[in-house]
Amino acid sequence: MPTRRPGARAVLAALPRFRGLAPWAIAVAALCSLVALVKLYPLWLAYDTSLVTITGARDDDSAGARFDAVLLRHLDHFAYLRSFDHVLAAGPRTLRLTAPLWLDRCEVRQGDFYRFAGWVPFEPQAAARAAAPDQPPNWRHFSESRDHTISGRLDAPATGITWWDAVAYCRAAGGRLPTASEWVAAAAGQRPRLYPPGDVLESDAWPYLDPLLNAAQKCGLHPDADTPEGLSGMAHGVSEWAVSDLADGPAVMGGNGYNAPRGIYSLAALHRLAPVDHRSPYLGFRCAYDHEPFPTPWRAEPDARQVPPGSYEVGIPALARIPSLLSALPRQQLPLIGRILSTDASLNTPPNLHLMTREVSRRQYATFLRDHFVLA
Repeated sequence: MPTRRPGARAVLAALPRFRGLAPWAIAVAALCSLVALVKLYPLWLAYDTSLVTITGARDDDSAGARFDAVLLRHLDHFAYLRSFDHVLAAGPRTLRLTAPLWLDRCEVRQGDFYRFAGWVPFEPQAAARAAAPDQPPNWRHFSESRDHTISGRLDAPATGITWWDAVAYCRAAGGRLPTASEWVAAAAGQRPRLYPPGDVLESDAWPYLDPLLNAAQKCGLHPDADTPEGLSGMAHGVSEWAVSDLADGPAVMGGNGYNAPRGIYSLAALHRLAPVDHRSPYLGFRCAYDHEPFPTPWRAEPDARQVPPGSYEVGIPALARIPSLLSALPRQQLPLIGRILSTDASLNTPPNLHLMTREVSRRQYATFLRDHFVLA
């Protein structure tokens, strides 16, 4: 017999029995939807990103752009080089000189320091007035530079001396050690320059394979490395003691015959910190004066250059972008950052990055570790 289909009357008669199930069906559907959303939440998070465009310096010829270009060329060295972190973190700074300042044209010579050390015992009261406030009692001023390659070079910069020795010498000579900002103002000028001689460090001021011989060269042998104002040896030869204005104690300024890469260590704006009793054959000093210098018992005639009053940019250039990255990002990421920022060998082509708006959760990281392709 053919099967009879239920008529319209039979369907309508059964509807009241299904109407009682409607609230339960709605509740089950809502619960399933919630579970689906929870399961899909990590997937949604993975695509919750923001577009970030990294732009370079606004002016290709700005001091910030030139400074960034130097750091990018030597970026790999900052994976271990932390000596300049305090300067990079300090950012732009300005020094306003309200009166002229004089700096020795050259670093103090070895022969001048020997004569000063011989003068001290015969003028104990004057020597006591010149001593640094924290200089140990009965301190003996001497140079530790006795290596055969530099011993006896009396016209070479005085090296192997402590900060106490440098402070006492300058104060006895009627001056003082320059502050780090004063040293930068003299080295970089009012423009400012990247390096003491200019924005490019092209010089034969390192002619020897032996770094000690490079450090022991007589002042003035490389006029192409002098500042336009006539100060010598601020980018090469020996680094110089100064007074830090970013931290209590000494600062070490400028490049020398040993430290590399020279393009970093010779940057005028950068300086390092060192303990007061540190001695090095690559570390000397020059004096600063708040008046025209006068002759001393161990020096015939002073030879100084004036730094005129004015405003000097002595910190990181205002438009530089790389220093803030070096201060904030993990150093192990520097090679990747360098490849991103140096698109087309410059900062002129800004790359686009998609960054997650939230940190990676513990659940996401656990899922990542369970991925068989990750463990393979």
